[in-house]
Amino acid sequence: MYSTVSIPGNKMYDGTFDWQFICLEFNSGSNTTMFFSPYLHNSTGTVYYDGLGIYSSIDGMPPFSPENIVADPVNGKERVHLSWEAPGRAPDGDLADKYRVYRGSSLESMELKAELPATVTSWIDDKAQVDSVSYYYVTALDKVGNESDPSNHATVEKRSKVSGKVVVLAEDDTYIGLADAMLSLEGTELATTSIEGGLFELKLLVAGDYELLAQAKNYQRVRVSFSITAGKDLLMEDIVLEWDTILPNEPKELSADSDTHVGIIVLSWNEPDPASDDEIAESYNIYRSQTDDVQRTAKFFLASVKNTAYRDIGTEKDFGKTFYYIVEAVDGAGNISDLSSNKVSATFIAPPIPSPVSPVDRDLFADEAPVFEWEMVTNPDLKGYLIQISTDPSFPNDKTVTKECTELTFTWPQKLEQSLWFWRIKALFNEVESSWSDVNEFVTILADNTALVPYINVVPSIFRDAHVKIGYFLTNEANVELRVFNLGGKLVTNLVALKQAAGYHEEVWTGKDSQGGELANGLYIIQLLVNSGEGKREKLLKKIVIYR
Repeated sequence: MYSTVSIPGNKMYDGTFDWQFICLEFNSGSNTTMFFSPYLHNSTGTVYYDGLGIYSSIDGMPPFSPENIVADPVNGKERVHLSWEAPGRAPDGDLADKYRVYRGSSLESMELKAELPATVTSWIDDKAQVDSVSYYYVTALDKVGNESDPSNHATVEKRSKVSGKVVVLAEDDTYIGLADAMLSLEGTELATTSIEGGLFELKLLVAGDYELLAQAKNYQRVRVSFSITAGKDLLMEDIVLEWDTILPNEPKELSADSDTHVGIIVLSWNEPDPASDDEIAESYNIYRSQTDDVQRTAKFFLASVKNTAYRDIGTEKDFGKTFYYIVEAVDGAGNISDLSSNKVSATFIAPPIPSPVSPVDRDLFADEAPVFEWEMVTNPDLKGYLIQISTDPSFPNDKTVTKECTELTFTWPQKLEQSLWFWRIKALFNEVESSWSDVNEFVTILADNTALVPYINVVPSIFRDAHVKIGYFLTNEANVELRVFNLGGKLVTNLVALKQAAGYHEEVWTGKDSQGGELANGLYIIQLLVNSGEGKREKLLKKIVIYR
């Protein structure tokens, strides 16, 4: 739509400057009101606008609609999980900037329930309609607010309820309700307990096929299959539990294998012989102790399983320790075998620890990424490694960075600040981790460091072997003196006295004085004097203990 305002011209109103024609294309859409406010600075007189028009182009094209919306109701909860696919790029190049989620009891009564950024394509409706059919669809908005057509709609049917009664046979051969029976829908987290009279109900069920497990102590467990039709409640027939106090027999031939996998003890056993009611076992309880006096009490309880095998996965505190095990059988009524299995023992084999190769002894990395290397024994369960670095040797969480890798070398991917760093490594196996390796140290130096000597180190710090290495880094060319003094301040030997280029330097000292004599055991001071000749001068001291 174009709008023009005309003012009749008159010679007496001619201005002192020529008229200027400014044209900008514009499409306002419908029902638009426009206001104009001229800005006149230090002006007097009258200003006229001739042929005033608006020609500024705006975006009136909506984005494409989201696609393939799916609504998944959650059993037992007023919750629906929504997901959809992002639309493609519209003809004007725009992508979705936001999404709007609508819900209603019919497609004619849809209401806005959420507005979301385009970075997400899912939403959880925590207060969904459960007492009627509900519909959902999603629209997309571009940056100027144009809204797309709705996506396809998703339908969520009305939820249902299943109810019934748990009964048992009384002494007078009549059935009575059983309170405190546990009922659960297998494959879901839904469960309830029967109340007085044996009554129970499970609400907010989605249409589908289910299996209900009913159980109570000293009664046989019962499984009942049923189907739910959308929006229709179901009243089940009475669930009859039969009294059972016959104990199962004990598991047989328990064994423990600790050699196949490091850090894991694999237990296995044979099923019990059938009891007099022909039951074998519904589950098994496993008990463990660090002494051979393992007992079937809560103190020693380890796990309950339905299969005839169990993998006891050790942690670092368990490695190298021996444990004793027994197993008991439990039938469908919760009866426990009078006896346990035979007793077995096994020792957790500690997973092998990687052996660091480099960096060690405060190796230097001058404005370059540290490269880590280690050795490891072959193991079929090995799947990778964890490397940790920190500026604190205790590796606190807030000062520690962890990386995972699969090879025997690793180059640190980020630039590190200039510092003395500590690093360690552990091996990752299929189900366990090794202990951490010994801690090693390295040093990083940045190229823009202003110190003449940002790094100096003596390795080892206690002189026991044929020599020590004295390493240091110069950021500029400088005159260097490297000397050794005894505790009395007497010069013992002069190792370096010359001009050296910028970079890393390393000197070897054999523990002898300037005359070639072997020095006595004791504490000595290594002094490094550096003078750049440009007013920069630094003195650094390091201690060294000779202990042969």
